Amino acid sequence: MKAKLYLLLLLASVGIQSCSEQKNDEANLFERIGGKVVAKAEYATRHDPDVERWIDSLGLKVTDYRAFPVSSANNKYKCTVRIEGLQSNVKDDSFEQVSIVDANGTTIYRQYDEMFGKMWLLMCDFSTVPQYDTYFEKVDLDDDSYALFFSKWFYSCCPQDPGDMLIIVVNRNVATMVYEGPAYAISPTDFHSKDFSIEFVKDARGLYNDDDGFVFTPERLAWHTKYKIFKDGNILKIQSWE
Repeated sequence: MKAKLYLLLLLASVGIQSCSEQKNDEANLFERIGGKVVAKAEYATRHDPDVERWIDSLGLKVTDYRAFPVSSANNKYKCTVRIEGLQSNVKDDSFEQVSIVDANGTTIYRQYDEMFGKMWLLMCDFSTVPQYDTYFEKVDLDDDSYALFFSKWFYSCCPQDPGDMLIIVVNRNVATMVYEGPAYAISPTDFHSKDFSIEFVKDARGLYNDDDGFVFTPERLAWHTKYKIFKDGNILKIQSWE
């Protein structure tokens, strides 16, 4: 009898541990190896670089819409984030290309996507939509490196399907894409906090309707997997839970 009771307690303990691990799955978003930032394939494989080569082959003129100087926390490494488009008149709230250019004028990262937009979908503050004029956000990781966050819009027909959140880590003069995936922020995001974190979902089924827009109540979110990307030292980590 004691043996059976012990076995039941052991199985219950394993089950509780398994549920706990499922609810709090945590991992590094990228690794630092030999002073370099190394992306993980499971988080950074959505983008197809052949798109850029295809755009180049068309010979289209790129319009430099906005240019923002960016530097590391120690001000030693500087670059320019260029907000660009392939039309003669780039829309004020959307754009088609991001380029990161180092201090020598060398392009260290570029991505084309028709759905680039401003950051309000990653802010969870829809009251600021008409006024919010930020094309990206910067999170310092250490003296030499920082993460740049960009947002992509959903298609107007399908707000339940988020656009992608794009995260580029610039380490000294090297830019590495470490994350690209669908994201709607479900709580207010403070990109300027020393304890930075962003909580989000990857789909909005049951979270959106035409009358109220996005509504992220605990009852509605209960049926979704939630995600959190947060700063831990000079690393970004990702966590998921039900």
